[in-house]
Amino acid sequence: MKYSVPAKDEFAAQMRERIGSGEFEVGSFLPPARVLSSNHGISQNTILRALKELEAEGILRSEPRQGYRVLARARDPQLGGPVAFILHQAGDPERWEPRHRIRLAYFQQLAAQRGWSVLAVPAADRGTQGVVAYLRRMGVCAAVIDAVRRPFLNAVKKLGLPIVMLDGWYEDLGVDEVVKDDFTGGYEAAQHLIQRGHRRIAWVGPLDTINAGERFGGAVAACVKAGLDIAPRDRYAGSAHTPETAIADFLDDPQRADAVLALWPSLSVDLANAIAARGLKIGVDLDAVGWSMDEELYDGYLARCPQMVDHGAVATWSVREGCSIALNRLDDLRRNPHQPPTRVRCRMQLRAGRMIHELPGPAGKAARERFDAAAAELAMLKGGPAAAVPVAPLKEAAPAKPVEKAKAPPPEPPPPSFRGPVWG
Repeated sequence: MKYSVPAKDEFAAQMRERIGSGEFEVGSFLPPARVLSSNHGISQNTILRALKELEAEGILRSEPRQGYRVLARARDPQLGGPVAFILHQAGDPERWEPRHRIRLAYFQQLAAQRGWSVLAVPAADRGTQGVVAYLRRMGVCAAVIDAVRRPFLNAVKKLGLPIVMLDGWYEDLGVDEVVKDDFTGGYEAAQHLIQRGHRRIAWVGPLDTINAGERFGGAVAACVKAGLDIAPRDRYAGSAHTPETAIADFLDDPQRADAVLALWPSLSVDLANAIAARGLKIGVDLDAVGWSMDEELYDGYLARCPQMVDHGAVATWSVREGCSIALNRLDDLRRNPHQPPTRVRCRMQLRAGRMIHELPGPAGKAARERFDAAAAELAMLKGGPAAAVPVAPLKEAAPAKPVEKAKAPPPEPPPPSFRGPVWG
């Protein structure tokens, strides 16, 4: 017996194929139901039932008084559709700021492990409409957006792509966000100074941004828990919020506190070097806590202020972890496009004392060697040999008894190495 395919199912299959082939661009609207009904010779009711089915699959989205918008789920990264990494920078990615190049490198590395391709998109080169047209032309299936402005983000949202913002967020924007846990970073930084016996803590840095407010809020929470506060006179924002002014205001204050939080990478490097330039020593004359990416800690951060190794402390986060979470969220959004927006906070870790010990394995060893070489070069420039930083040997665990033969997993590729300035 021969069975005929219902008109709804036949039409839905045709639309899947046409959308998947790119006939209808991602972000565009389908023709009205009455036009589709006339073209295909089936009722509007049948057309609408088929479109509802495609909407449930995440291929379309119904928008009031607009119609059905084509979403990116029809373009699969496993089939070659690229994932865009969009940044408000200009020119060749090799000339981007170091922190953005590091994020792109890890994002590409982790995406490649899934078999996904990544398209780096410097948004400042093309403008908003130019980027939107470029994403359509390249058949982009999802996007991670780093450091762009709200109007641009709103324009990209209209494409119907799964979007994750990396290390940034706006209120009521309606997209997923992967950010540092700024509040916990500030809390642990202040708690470290309190545990070292300090009853008065200074803040050096801005207070007028969202992430500054969260870091400052975490620091104040730790102080309040200990019956303390960061008094207004101990807050050094600087003239026009310039780092140099804030640092000078703090260090030149004859009644300054002897513990300070500088929770931005470049700001804390400049503070550590200004302390050394005045003949002061961290851990002796005052205590300080800085801020850095794990991946930049040795090559960019400590290499520029090695005095932080012995007595300083740094709140750190992992760029690799943030990129991994962002990719997981993109995959989830592609499979389940109707999920509500989610904000994921990457964990912060306070590294204090001999922080150089805390990255084991080949990556840690390579970072250690680069740091030692930089320290030796710096010492020779100052006219003396470099003093070696002693490292306690790592204890090796006793080998476990084999239970069954199994192939060892392939070694993880080493992280990209970047040299250059640390950025806030």
